Amino acid sequence: MHDLTIHHVPVADLALLPGNPRQGDVGAVVESMRTNGVYQPIIVNQGTLTGRPLEVIAGNHRAQAAQQLGMATVPAILLDLDDDAATRIALADNRTSDLADYDTAALVVMLQSLDGYAGTGYDGDDLDDLLRDLAGPPEKPTPTPSGPTERLCPSCGYDLNQGD
Repeated sequence: MHDLTIHHVPVADLALLPGNPRQGDVGAVVESMRTNGVYQPIIVNQGTLTGRPLEVIAGNHRAQAAQQLGMATVPAILLDLDDDAATRIALADNRTSDLADYDTAALVVMLQSLDGYAGTGYDGDDLDDLLRDLAGPPEKPTPTPSGPTERLCPSCGYDLNQGD
């Protein structure tokens, strides 16, 4: 069991995870942090087992956003992990998020409940796309026959086109 005490770690002292495979939108994180504040700590490896002190293993993009915002400190949970455990946590943090999906209708309702989208990572175009997804593909028009239309004699049912 890990100690999940939140510490305030100097942003300047943090080292980003080398070779982090996750590529995020730091600008969207900056906007979120500017609008909503910091609401989630990053996970930092103390580094006594790896020789790399204060390495961010989860929350690299939040750490970059804190740096861009000029924050002096960032809330962090400090763990002391070997390389294998740190790598597993970094991978699991990203992959478990990837495995999630959205209830599109619930997402639309949530977005529509807001006065604006600042700090959400969404914009009006995203909402339009979601609404289009909910509506489904457009209906295909019914094809019109390309040949002559059938003309039947109202009294006997004879195909009047046969004489053409």
